Amino acid sequence: MKISDYKKIKDKNGKEVIGNTPIDDLKKEIQERADREKKKKRVELEELEKEIDKLKAEKRTLEQDREIKKDLRADLIKVSAQVRKYTEKALLLAFGSGSEIWIPRSTIHNDYDEKNKSNFQNFLIDTWIFKKRQVEKDSELAVISAIVKV
Repeated sequence: MKISDYKKIKDKNGKEVIGNTPIDDLKKEIQERADREKKKKRVELEELEKEIDKLKAEKRTLEQDREIKKDLRADLIKVSAQVRKYTEKALLLAFGSGSEIWIPRSTIHNDYDEKNKSNFQNFLIDTWIFKKRQVEKDSELAVISAIVKV
């Protein structure tokens, strides 16, 4: 029911009232409630916009990380090897030729099972480590035959 539907009643001062409450006071209270609701919605909207901005920034960061990883993959090679030994910082990998090379964990860019010493596993490894360890095509044919550019 709308305020206008009520029969107009006036108090002793001549102001319109509903029950014992002046209509002007009711209108003022309704307006204040509406203002509070608007303010609450505005605050909620601002919080949502901040969250959206935060998510957009995270997305940009993820996209940049993806691009960096993509660039890094150009400098990775995929090899098949067995884990012979391991330490906190490195794995001793054995290749099909029988040669063994210590490879720092920080240069391996995929998941592997360090405790699985009986099976060959695939490793994505920075190419520079093979150059540093002087792994040559001729002397390490088994290694090179397992190397594939990613």
